[in-house]
Amino acid sequence: MQVFMGVSGLLSLAMYVTVVVTAFMDRLTAGLLCMLCGPYFLYWLFLECENSLVKQLWCVGFVGAILTYFGLQYLPGGGP
Repeated sequence: MQVFMGVSGLLSLAMYVTVVVTAFMDRLTAGLLCMLCGPYFLYWLFLECENSLVKQLWCVGFVGAILTYFGLQYLPGGGP
């Protein structure tokens, strides 16, 4: 179970880095704000980002993290 949580955490970190790098490629200020400010991260991702693949991958990763969190609670041995 810890391995599965670790893989989910690495996926989340990879998606965060992907969005921040894409924001830096768009504008320097967008990259800095995405890196430092969570609400701006979501604003930029859904309203300013023109890369639909990044949006889709982030949404899949987010839904996967939610399903992982709630799904592990029902496995033998408990949740996180």
